[in-house]
Amino acid sequence: MQEEKIKERAKEKDGKKTQVAERVRVWAGRLFCEALFLGGAYILGEGRMLFGSAPLGIALLCGTGKHTVSILFGLLVSAFMQGMSAPIYILVYLAAALMRLLAGLLLEEGTGWAVLSDGVRRRLVGAREKEEGARDAHEEHQGLVLRIGEHFSGTGVQTLVSEVRGVFCESMGLRMATAGVAALALSLYRIVVGGFRFYDLFAAVFCVAVAASATAVFSVALDERSRFRPLRLISEGALLFSLVWSSGGILFFGLSLAMILSFTLSLCVARARGAGEGICAALLCGLAYDPISAPAFLLAVLAYLFFHSMERESAGVLLGSFCALAWIAYVKGAGALLWAVPGVLIADTAFTLLERLVFSTGREEEKAEHGEGEKT
Repeated sequence: MQEEKIKERAKEKDGKKTQVAERVRVWAGRLFCEALFLGGAYILGEGRMLFGSAPLGIALLCGTGKHTVSILFGLLVSAFMQGMSAPIYILVYLAAALMRLLAGLLLEEGTGWAVLSDGVRRRLVGAREKEEGARDAHEEHQGLVLRIGEHFSGTGVQTLVSEVRGVFCESMGLRMATAGVAALALSLYRIVVGGFRFYDLFAAVFCVAVAASATAVFSVALDERSRFRPLRLISEGALLFSLVWSSGGILFFGLSLAMILSFTLSLCVARARGAGEGICAALLCGLAYDPISAPAFLLAVLAYLFFHSMERESAGVLLGSFCALAWIAYVKGAGALLWAVPGVLIADTAFTLLERLVFSTGREEEKAEHGEGEKT
C-alpha cells in the first residue's frame, strides 16, 4: 500500500512539473512573439520612403487587431529617435491607437460598449466584414496586457478583458481612415515647419495614400482576412519587403541590419514554407536590401534547401553562407568581406537558434503525433 501511495505521489509531482513546464513554454513563446512584433514595429517606424515620409509604422499599427500593445510600444521607441520631431510622432501614434480604441468601443456590437444604433453600426462596419474578419481577430487577439488579465479570477478582470478584447476589430474602412488621418497629421506638421513647400505637399499626398493602402495590404496577412492564397502571399511579401527596406538605415553593432534580416528571413521562409516561397523571399529580401546582392541570398537558400532535403541543415547553412560570401566578394570586392562575414555569422546564429527552438519543436511534435497514430 505504501509503495502504491509513493508511486501515486510521484506521478502527481511529475504531472505538476509537466504542467508548469508547458505553461512556461507557452508563455515564453507568447513573449517571444510579442518581442518580434515590437521589434518589427520599431523597424517600420524607422523606415523612410519617397520624399522622406514614414507611413509604414502607422500602417502596421492600424493593419492588425492583434499585438496592438507591442506594436504601439515599438513605434513609441522609434519615435524617441526622431530628435526634434519626437513629440509629434509620439502624439500621432497615441492618437491613432486611441482612435482605434474609441472606434472599437463605439462600433463593436459584441463588447457591450457600443452606443450607436444597429443601422449606423452596420453602415460603418459592414455585416459581412464583421462576420469574416472581425470574428477571427476577436478570437485570436493575443495582446500581452489583455492575456495577463485572463489569469486573474474573482476581481472582475476577466469581465473587463472579455468586454475590451474585441475593440481593435473594427472594419477595414475605419482602419484605413485612421491610418490616413494619422499620416495626414504627420504631414501637416512637416508642411507647417517646412514653410509650405511643394516638396512637402507631395510628401503629404504620398504618405496618406501609402499609409491607407499599406494598412489594407498588411491586414490580409496579419489578420488572415482572406483565404485566397495568392492574395495572402502578396500581403506577406509586401510585409517582408517593407521590413527589410525599413531596416536599411539601421546599424546593429556597426553592421547593416538589413543584410542580417535578409539572410535570416530568407532561410526562415525556406525552412517553414518550402522551396518556392523561400526562393521568392530571398529575391524580395535581396531587392529590398541591395539588388546586386540578391543572388547571394538566393544561393544561400538553394544550398540550404539541398541539404535540408537530406536532413543536414547545419551543412546547408554553412555552405549557403560560403556561397553568399563568395558572391558578395565577387561583385563588391574582397574588402566587402570585412562587414559581410560578421553579418552572415550573426544571421547564421539567429537562424540556428530559431531552428532549434521553433522549427525542431514543431517537427518533434509532428513525429510524436505520427507515432501515436501508427500505434493506434
